[in-house]
Amino acid sequence: MAAPKKDKNYINPPHRPPTFVSAVELWNTFKEYVKYVEENPIMKPELAKYKEHTEVVYLPLIRPLTKESFAEFCELSDYRYIKEYEKKGSDFQRIITRIENSIYANKFEGSSSGIFNPNIIARDLGLADNTKTDVTTKGESINVTCKTQQQANNVKDFLKEND
Repeated sequence: MAAPKKDKNYINPPHRPPTFVSAVELWNTFKEYVKYVEENPIMKPELAKYKEHTEVVYLPLIRPLTKESFAEFCELSDYRYIKEYEKKGSDFQRIITRIENSIYANKFEGSSSGIFNPNIIARDLGLADNTKTDVTTKGESINVTCKTQQQANNVKDFLKEND
């Protein structure tokens, strides 16, 4: 049985994601996604009390841009499918870099201003705080077990440098 011919009213079924013909089309889809995110905030329920009356009110919260939700907006199961478009040429590479930079900036600026949870966003962006701890043995030996010779060499080099 032959596949049905596409007509002008044909819509991709949910199991068949769209194919981006050009980088401009991908960029326009991202702009549509940003507009969707702005127009559809997360609605957080809060209890509002006034005298003896209690009511649930819904507060709109800004929704952060994410690679995962952009992929979902594109009807793709994973952002990696969008990344694969980089193989199609420099136009796609530039647009995907621009999309990723826009998402990064949205998260960073949102967490910096207190709109988004800074701890969660910092972890997502790879900006975790590092704590330096000075450990001394007061002359006692330390036994270190390494899985590879390279790890053992790294430990030896570290101990030599910090002796």
